Amino acid sequence: LDDVFRSSHSASEKKIEAIPDFFLKEVEDKLRSQTTQETTQEDREKLEMSIRHEVYADICKSKVDSQVFLRFVQRNLDGPEDLFHFRRAFAGQLASNSLLQYIFSVAERTPPRFVLLLCRALVLSPDFRVSYSNQGFIEGH
Repeated sequence: LDDVFRSSHSASEKKIEAIPDFFLKEVEDKLRSQTTQETTQEDREKLEMSIRHEVYADICKSKVDSQVFLRFVQRNLDGPEDLFHFRRAFAGQLASNSLLQYIFSVAERTPPRFVLLLCRALVLSPDFRVSYSNQGFIEGH
């Protein structure tokens, strides 16, 4: 997904390298303006988490096109029928892969941890492997 995002921004003149700096600056500025000397560490951590979420949501709304993946798939498929079959297969593959990872506590289920084969809408997870303890038991994460 990172490659899809970067390729969509390479065509435009938007600088995606500035997004992490913008995120950190916004979080720091908002945190500084909303905390005081009397703010406890626990309250500060809770506030920081809510500010991080707020800034992330703002970046998603203002700096990232929500249709990036759809446009990429449409550009690489032949027509609406192929898109329909892709979406159907993709939804089933992603759901089953995520369910298995959740059941077995195998790996994080985040977008960078999926590999997508566009030709058949296969969703693979390279991290999908079971970890064993030194006693030979399956470890949970």
